[in-house]
Amino acid sequence: MQCWSAHAVSLRDACKPLQAFMAVNVAAPRSSVKMCEKPARRHPTTDSGASSAHIIRPLRDPVAADQEQASLSAWRMIAANLVIRHPRADERADWEPLWKGYQAFYKVVISDETTTATWARLHDPDEPMGILGAYVDARLCGIAHYLFHRSCWTVGDYCYLQDLFVAENARHLGLGRALIAAVEERARRAGASRLYWLTHESNASARALYDKLAERSGFIQYRKLF
Repeated sequence: MQCWSAHAVSLRDACKPLQAFMAVNVAAPRSSVKMCEKPARRHPTTDSGASSAHIIRPLRDPVAADQEQASLSAWRMIAANLVIRHPRADERADWEPLWKGYQAFYKVVISDETTTATWARLHDPDEPMGILGAYVDARLCGIAHYLFHRSCWTVGDYCYLQDLFVAENARHLGLGRALIAAVEERARRAGASRLYWLTHESNASARALYDKLAERSGFIQYRKLF
Protein backbone atom coordinates (compact mmCIF):
# COMPACT_ATOMS: atom_id res chain seq x y z
CA MET A 1 0.00 0.00 0.00
CA GLN A 2 1.23 3.46 -0.86
CA CYS A 3 2.09 6.05 1.77
CA TRP A 4 -0.03 9.14 2.21
CA SER A 5 1.10 12.62 1.12
CA ALA A 6 2.91 15.08 3.37
CA HIS A 7 1.11 14.24 6.59
CA ALA A 8 1.91 10.55 6.14
CA VAL A 9 5.61 11.40 6.34
CA SER A 10 5.14 12.73 9.84
CA LEU A 11 3.14 9.61 10.72
CA ARG A 12 5.93 7.41 9.39
CA ASP A 13 8.48 9.34 11.42
CA ALA A 14 6.27 9.03 14.46
CA CYS A 15 6.34 5.26 14.17
CA LYS A 16 10.07 4.91 13.39
CA PRO A 17 10.84 3.58 16.89
CA LEU A 18 8.67 0.59 15.98
CA GLN A 19 10.54 -0.40 12.83
CA ALA A 20 13.03 -2.55 14.69
CA PHE A 21 10.17 -4.71 15.84
CA MET A 22 8.20 -5.05 12.60
CA ALA A 23 9.19 -8.72 12.28
CA VAL A 24 7.67 -9.48 15.67
CA ASN A 25 4.27 -11.16 15.48
CA VAL A 26 3.57 -12.03 19.07
CA ALA A 27 0.14 -11.78 20.67
CA ALA A 28 -0.25 -8.84 23.01
CA PRO A 29 -0.61 -9.65 26.69
CA ARG A 30 -3.84 -7.76 27.20
CA SER A 31 -3.17 -6.95 30.81
CA SER A 32 -0.11 -4.91 29.80
CA VAL A 33 -2.00 -2.55 27.50
CA LYS A 34 -3.00 0.72 29.12
CA MET A 35 -6.72 1.35 28.68
CA CYS A 36 -7.86 4.95 29.10
CA GLU A 37 -11.40 6.03 29.75
CA LYS A 38 -13.44 7.77 27.07
CA PRO A 39 -15.89 10.67 27.31
CA ALA A 40 -19.41 9.80 28.48
CA ARG A 41 -21.58 8.30 25.74
CA ARG A 42 -25.12 7.04 25.48
CA HIS A 43 -23.83 3.47 25.66
CA PRO A 44 -21.55 2.68 28.61
CA THR A 45 -18.46 2.53 26.44
CA THR A 46 -16.33 4.56 28.84
CA ASP A 47 -15.42 1.69 31.13
CA SER A 48 -11.87 0.48 31.22
CA GLY A 49 -10.11 -2.49 32.72
CA ALA A 50 -7.47 -5.11 32.13
CA SER A 51 -8.26 -8.41 30.46
CA SER A 52 -6.67 -11.75 31.21
CA ALA A 53 -3.09 -12.32 30.11
CA HIS A 54 -2.33 -14.20 26.93
CA ILE A 55 -0.68 -17.58 27.58
CA ILE A 56 2.57 -18.15 25.69
CA ARG A 57 2.65 -21.63 24.13
CA PRO A 58 5.36 -24.08 25.31
CA LEU A 59 8.76 -23.64 23.67
CA ARG A 60 9.90 -26.41 21.38
CA ASP A 61 13.67 -25.97 21.19
CA PRO A 62 16.46 -23.58 22.28
CA VAL A 63 16.34 -21.59 19.04
CA ALA A 64 12.58 -21.18 19.34
CA ALA A 65 13.06 -20.24 22.99
CA ASP A 66 15.48 -17.46 22.06
CA GLN A 67 13.12 -16.16 19.35
CA GLU A 68 10.14 -16.31 21.71
CA GLN A 69 12.05 -14.43 24.39
CA ALA A 70 13.17 -11.78 21.91
CA SER A 71 9.59 -11.38 20.69
CA LEU A 72 8.26 -11.12 24.24
CA SER A 73 10.91 -8.57 25.18
CA ALA A 74 10.07 -6.53 22.08
CA TRP A 75 6.38 -6.63 22.92
CA ARG A 76 7.00 -5.56 26.52
CA MET A 77 9.02 -2.59 25.30
CA ILE A 78 6.17 -1.58 22.97
CA ALA A 79 3.38 -2.33 25.48
CA ALA A 80 5.05 -0.11 28.04
CA ASN A 81 4.35 2.79 25.68
CA LEU A 82 1.02 1.59 24.25
CA VAL A 83 -2.23 3.28 25.27
CA ILE A 84 -5.71 2.50 23.91
CA ARG A 85 -8.02 5.48 24.32
CA HIS A 86 -10.73 7.60 22.74
CA PRO A 87 -9.11 10.22 20.46
CA ARG A 88 -9.98 13.78 21.41
CA ALA A 89 -12.03 15.99 19.11
CA ASP A 90 -8.96 18.15 18.44
CA GLU A 91 -6.97 15.16 17.12
CA ARG A 92 -8.58 15.00 13.70
CA ALA A 93 -5.27 15.88 11.99
CA ASP A 94 -3.75 12.72 13.49
CA TRP A 95 -6.77 10.55 12.72
CA GLU A 96 -7.41 11.61 9.13
CA PRO A 97 -4.24 10.08 7.54
CA LEU A 98 -5.21 6.72 9.04
CA TRP A 99 -8.77 7.14 7.82
CA LYS A 100 -7.53 7.94 4.31
CA GLY A 101 -5.04 5.08 4.44
CA TYR A 102 -7.90 2.73 5.27
CA GLN A 103 -9.84 4.01 2.27
CA ALA A 104 -6.81 3.60 0.02
CA PHE A 105 -6.43 -0.01 1.15
CA TYR A 106 -9.98 -0.75 0.00
CA LYS A 107 -9.68 1.49 -3.07
CA VAL A 108 -12.53 3.81 -2.12
CA VAL A 109 -12.79 7.59 -1.73
CA ILE A 110 -15.10 8.99 0.94
CA SER A 111 -16.08 12.62 0.53
CA ASP A 112 -14.89 15.38 2.83
CA GLU A 113 -18.51 16.01 3.77
CA THR A 114 -18.95 12.42 4.96
CA THR A 115 -15.59 12.45 6.73
CA THR A 116 -16.55 15.60 8.64
CA ALA A 117 -19.92 14.10 9.58
CA THR A 118 -18.26 10.85 10.67
CA TRP A 119 -15.75 12.63 12.90
CA ALA A 120 -18.55 14.65 14.50
CA ARG A 121 -20.70 11.57 15.11
CA LEU A 122 -17.79 9.69 16.67
CA HIS A 123 -17.58 12.45 19.28
CA ASP A 124 -21.32 12.98 19.81
CA PRO A 125 -22.51 11.29 23.05
CA ASP A 126 -26.00 10.95 21.56
CA GLU A 127 -24.73 8.83 18.66
CA PRO A 128 -24.45 5.03 19.09
CA MET A 129 -20.94 5.16 17.61
CA GLY A 130 -17.48 4.99 19.11
CA ILE A 131 -13.82 5.33 18.20
CA LEU A 132 -10.66 4.00 19.82
CA GLY A 133 -7.06 4.81 19.00
CA ALA A 134 -3.85 2.88 19.60
CA TYR A 135 -1.12 5.28 20.72
CA VAL A 136 2.54 4.28 20.80
CA ASP A 137 4.82 6.82 22.47
CA ALA A 138 1.81 9.18 22.43
CA ARG A 139 1.50 8.86 18.62
CA LEU A 140 -1.74 7.64 17.03
CA CYS A 141 -0.82 4.51 15.04
CA GLY A 142 -4.12 2.62 14.81
CA ILE A 143 -7.88 3.26 14.84
CA ALA A 144 -11.10 1.33 15.35
CA HIS A 145 -14.62 2.61 14.61
CA TYR A 146 -17.60 0.74 16.02
CA LEU A 147 -21.35 1.21 16.42
CA PHE A 148 -24.30 -0.34 18.21
CA HIS A 149 -27.57 -1.34 16.55
CA ARG A 150 -30.75 -3.25 17.36
CA SER A 151 -31.41 -6.83 16.33
CA CYS A 152 -34.59 -8.87 15.89
CA TRP A 153 -32.74 -11.92 17.25
CA THR A 154 -31.61 -10.65 20.66
CA VAL A 155 -32.67 -8.23 23.36
CA GLY A 156 -29.18 -6.78 23.58
CA ASP A 157 -27.74 -4.66 20.79
CA TYR A 158 -25.14 -5.90 18.33
CA CYS A 159 -21.77 -4.16 18.22
CA TYR A 160 -20.40 -3.77 14.71
CA LEU A 161 -16.68 -3.11 14.36
CA GLN A 162 -16.89 -1.26 11.07
CA ASP A 163 -13.34 0.01 10.51
CA LEU A 164 -9.97 -1.20 11.77
CA PHE A 165 -6.68 0.18 10.51
CA VAL A 166 -3.05 0.27 11.68
CA ALA A 167 -0.31 2.43 10.18
CA GLU A 168 1.98 0.47 7.88
CA ASN A 169 5.08 1.00 10.02
CA ALA A 170 3.25 -0.12 13.16
CA ARG A 171 1.96 -3.47 11.92
CA HIS A 172 2.83 -6.91 13.32
CA LEU A 173 3.03 -5.41 16.79
CA GLY A 174 -0.32 -6.53 18.16
CA LEU A 175 -2.10 -3.17 17.79
CA GLY A 176 -4.97 -4.64 15.77
CA ARG A 177 -5.49 -7.37 18.34
CA ALA A 178 -5.38 -4.83 21.17
CA LEU A 179 -7.96 -2.60 19.46
CA ILE A 180 -10.34 -5.52 18.86
CA ALA A 181 -10.01 -6.58 22.51
CA ALA A 182 -10.77 -3.03 23.64
CA VAL A 183 -13.89 -2.81 21.45
CA GLU A 184 -15.01 -6.21 22.73
CA GLU A 185 -14.64 -5.04 26.31
CA ARG A 186 -16.79 -1.98 25.66
CA ALA A 187 -19.39 -4.07 23.83
CA ARG A 188 -19.66 -6.45 26.78
CA ARG A 189 -19.97 -3.59 29.25
CA ALA A 190 -22.67 -2.02 27.10
CA GLY A 191 -24.71 -5.22 27.30
CA ALA A 192 -24.30 -6.09 23.62
CA SER A 193 -25.08 -9.67 22.65
CA ARG A 194 -22.29 -9.95 20.10
CA LEU A 195 -19.38 -8.25 18.39
CA TYR A 196 -18.91 -8.78 14.67
CA TRP A 197 -16.95 -7.37 11.76
CA LEU A 198 -16.37 -7.87 8.02
CA THR A 199 -13.29 -7.99 5.84
CA HIS A 200 -12.67 -8.61 2.17
CA GLU A 201 -12.03 -12.23 1.24
CA SER A 202 -8.69 -11.23 -0.29
CA ASN A 203 -7.39 -9.69 2.96
CA ALA A 204 -5.34 -12.75 3.89
CA SER A 205 -3.15 -11.16 6.57
CA ALA A 206 -6.13 -9.76 8.48
CA ARG A 207 -8.05 -13.02 8.16
CA ALA A 208 -5.10 -14.92 9.67
CA LEU A 209 -5.56 -12.84 12.82
CA TYR A 210 -9.36 -12.87 12.79
CA ASP A 211 -9.45 -16.67 12.52
CA LYS A 212 -7.67 -16.76 15.89
CA LEU A 213 -10.01 -14.29 17.58
CA ALA A 214 -13.50 -15.18 16.35
CA GLU A 215 -15.46 -17.64 14.25
CA ARG A 216 -16.59 -17.17 10.68
CA SER A 217 -20.37 -17.17 10.39
CA GLY A 218 -20.50 -18.67 6.90
CA PHE A 219 -22.94 -16.00 5.76
CA ILE A 220 -22.37 -14.11 2.50
CA GLN A 221 -23.15 -10.40 2.40
CA TYR A 222 -25.33 -8.94 -0.36
CA ARG A 223 -25.92 -5.23 -0.73
CA LYS A 224 -27.42 -2.48 -2.86
CA LEU A 225 -25.92 1.00 -2.79
CA PHE A 226 -28.18 4.05 -3.07
